[in-house]
Order: sequence, then C-alpha cells, then structure tokens
Amino acid sequence: MICPKCGKQNPDSKCPECNITFEPVLDGSGKEIDFHTLVTTYKSNVDDAANYIIAHTAMDRKTAETIYTKALNLYLYGSAGIFYKPKKPAHRKWWFWVLIVIFGLPVFAITMGMIFGEPVEQTVSSPQPTVSQSAEPTPAPTSSPTPSPSVSPTPTPSETPSPSPSPSPEEEMFHITAEELLAVYEENEIAADQELKGRTFEVTGVVDSIGRDILNDAYITLNSGDEYSLSSVQCYFKDSELDSLTELRTGDTVTVIGECDGKAILSVMMKKCKIK
Repeated sequence: MICPKCGKQNPDSKCPECNITFEPVLDGSGKEIDFHTLVTTYKSNVDDAANYIIAHTAMDRKTAETIYTKALNLYLYGSAGIFYKPKKPAHRKWWFWVLIVIFGLPVFAITMGMIFGEPVEQTVSSPQPTVSQSAEPTPAPTSSPTPSPSVSPTPTPSETPSPSPSPSPEEEMFHITAEELLAVYEENEIAADQELKGRTFEVTGVVDSIGRDILNDAYITLNSGDEYSLSSVQCYFKDSELDSLTELRTGDTVTVIGECDGKAILSVMMKKCKIK
C-alpha cells in the first residue's frame, strides 16, 4: 500500500510510520493508484481527482469522491474522519435552485404575460372646455366709512429664545475581522442580530470571490483565511462604488465599511458597502 500521507510503499494496508490504514485501489491494469501523488496534485479539487479515478477504474462518481476525500483527510489530518467536506459548485447546492424558483417563476410569468397577454386599452377622456358667460358687474352700494377708535398697542414682553439642544455625538464606529464576525453569528445568531443587525461598522478579511448575484447586484465575499471554511461575509456594493472593486483580486486583504443585514444560509450579509 502507498501511504496517502507520507507516500511510502508498505507491504500491507497499514503504514507503521504514520500509523494509518488505507486499502489500496487498483486501476484497470492492476497497478495501485498513488493517492499521495493525487492529493498533493489536486488537493481540495475533489471533482478533478474523482474524474481521474473514474477514468482509470470502474468506480462510480460517489465512490470515487468518498475514497479521495478519505485519502485527503489522511493526508491533511492523519485520520479518515470526515474533517474536510468538499465544496459543491453553486448549481449542485439546494439553495441555488430555491433561488431560481423564487425569482425565476415571477420573471417567467411576467414574460409570458407580455408575450401572450392582450393589450389593455386605456381610454383617455379629453376634458370638455367650460365656457363661462361673462355677466355685467353690479356696482356695490357705497356707504360712508365709520371711524374706528384708535387702539394703542399693548407692549408684549420680549421672549428669551431657548437654547437649541446640541446634537448627540455619533456612535463610534467599531472594527471587527471577518473571522470574529462569523464566530459571533455561529455562536448565537439571535444575539448577534440584536447586537449587530442594522449597525454600520468595519470588517477586515481576505477576498474570496468578486462577482454579481442573480439580481445583478455587485458583491465580494470575505473569509477568515481558512481555505476549508464554507462560511463567508458577503458585502454588497451600490453602483456608485463599483470603481473601487475593479482593482481588487481574490486573496487581497481589505477593510469594508457597511451595514450588517443579518445571516442568510452560510453567509453574514453586509449592505451599502464601500472599501475603506
């Protein structure tokens, strides 16, 4: 057996140096597949590694992914327990299709209505001009004016203007890292919403992705720097802030100022964001 962790050849299925057990997998010619070379080549790219295994064996995809994930865990942690869970592409996640159904059906219905619907005739009634007949003015009777008694003005005491209240000082903006923000929501989402939702603060993290969602809104995601983490801070930007995103690259460390909008599935949402 070729040990997935150290890569040494062993006479049986257990590596005495690493103290791990792994059953060898043979390809179509009867040669053992070197999983140590596979995990050092493909690492967390489970799809490509599974494609290689399927091409050289008669395994189905699920079995190939399971065996490769076990070998990857042995290489990373020295244990076959499922510590690493491979990230699925967006189209293979359940929430992607939920969003498609939620937003796709109304768009489809509106489109069908525009194509097959009957146009609604709007009847606009033109206003009828109103012609008023001018009447000859009747002179009003004149009366002699009656002199009114003169009234001396009563002096009023001058009012002293009350001082306007001084504006309260703005709440001091605080700073938090993406790792700390994700940990706060992971520990207690309800308490985190009460403390942070609706507040504007600074978040620092590593840029994991840059793009637009299905509504064409621009965003970036920040992670804690752990490449195996599935959670992220998703920061949305207005169109007026798009110029600040053109110079960003994945892997950059940035500080974002924005308003916390709570947690959605695996991401903590920030809106009205701008790069500091």
